[in-house]
Amino acid sequence: MGKPDAFAALRLVSFRRYVVGRMLLSLGLQVQSVAVGWQLYERTGSKAALGYIGLAQVLPVFLFSLSAGQLADRINRRTIILAAAGAQVLVAAALLGIAQADAPVAWTYAALFVSGTARAFYYTANSAIVPQITGAALFPNAVTWNVNAFYVASAAGPAIGGWLIAATGGVVAAYALNLAGALGCVLTMLGVA
Repeated sequence: MGKPDAFAALRLVSFRRYVVGRMLLSLGLQVQSVAVGWQLYERTGSKAALGYIGLAQVLPVFLFSLSAGQLADRINRRTIILAAAGAQVLVAAALLGIAQADAPVAWTYAALFVSGTARAFYYTANSAIVPQITGAALFPNAVTWNVNAFYVASAAGPAIGGWLIAATGGVVAAYALNLAGALGCVLTMLGVA
């Protein structure tokens, strides 16, 4: 019996596009997380402000996860992922604008609530689309690639975000990268069948 093909799932164009899109969005969200924490602490000096960041993003997950699961069972998961990634594009653009305008802190929390809502729908549909793209035979290989892409983005994102903030002295470049990642996700997901 031959050696298993470690790249089997990546040979599928749709899966390759999906995993690249997911990695771009995850990387951008990790950069966003560092930037938001740095920006709000710098502006408010409040440790509680950091806790409210988590609350603004987690509360929608609790509120909408069940609805997101029901929706993912009824309509095309790719459509949900595209809509959620599109919402992340809007959030990224909003955070970039908020940072450039030095807008009220409450606007940042509102943007994070929208981001958390989009994530509730994105992650629910995301977890269910991989077997649809790859089929049962390639599913274990696809999970390996999917998880590894997420871990790379989760490790690299905060480092890149911190480096951008240190190099530029602010969050604008980090938010611009987040916007690019969200746009990249939408564009690659358009090619997923």
